[in-house]
Amino acid sequence: MILKRRINGRKIAPETNPGIGEEADLLYRNKQKGVKLVFISGDNEKVVLRKKEVLQILERHGGLVTHAARELKCPYKALLRYINGNKALKDTLDVMRIANVERAERKLRDLVESGSLGAICFTLKCQGRERGWVERVDVDIPVLPLVFKYSKVEPKASKSEGKK
Repeated sequence: MILKRRINGRKIAPETNPGIGEEADLLYRNKQKGVKLVFISGDNEKVVLRKKEVLQILERHGGLVTHAARELKCPYKALLRYINGNKALKDTLDVMRIANVERAERKLRDLVESGSLGAICFTLKCQGRERGWVERVDVDIPVLPLVFKYSKVEPKASKSEGKK
């Protein structure tokens, strides 16, 4: 299917048009950056999303942009570009990601306290490195430069030359 498209008022040649549903399908950029996200969905429909809708979907998926993009039927890179272009959305996503890491750290601590050997090893390898809990030891051996000394050596006279 060949579509005539415009990006920022420029006509895009049909041979350079990506197929519907590909990540390059962010076709329109609003002049008021960050107000709304406009793209062509996999169903070949123009979709307009407001910041509030994107924020609700991100919160529903716990800040996982891949899952939010899948629900929106939006290319991942297009959604990420939209989020990074909007300070409020970016800050909210950063807070969600920090909360995810803290939640994972709490679960890891619970597993360590319950005696899970895998969790204990993981914790020691990551947080106990300074105390020697590593799988391999990096040894720094100073390498001294090799110095070769050359001196001229006279060949010894052979026994046959001495009889002459």
